[in-house]
Amino acid sequence: MSWKEISPLSNIRSRMDGLLEDIDSDDYTGPITATPPVDLIDLPAEIVVLVDLPGVSKDDVKLEGSSDMVEITAERTSKYDNDEHLIRERVSREYYRSIKLPTNIDDAAARASFFNGVLEVHLPKIGIADKKLISIE
Repeated sequence: MSWKEISPLSNIRSRMDGLLEDIDSDDYTGPITATPPVDLIDLPAEIVVLVDLPGVSKDDVKLEGSSDMVEITAERTSKYDNDEHLIRERVSREYYRSIKLPTNIDDAAARASFFNGVLEVHLPKIGIADKKLISIE
């Protein structure tokens, strides 16, 4: 009996290999959901979020925020999706990222810009106060 036959992970591995073969095949045309890379920058007055969304237009980005979370959804499509491809390495792609913020923000005052495939979101912090010395009685 070989190690492959007794390994409890061998069945999982063969299933994963099958899934990867399906994605690599030329017949696969469904969208792939990807997690875009993010930089989260903590400045004194705001949180700045930078998100790479290559090949996405501004109109295809949806940005939602709450007091302690920001959610980014985007989709990259091609005007040639329904045409016959000789080579197809650039597939349609959906992007999704949900980011838990380290502090509460004023989502009503948030602002965002999109340039060269980079989404930049500025989220002002709520309740910023200087440290005070508290006397003990």
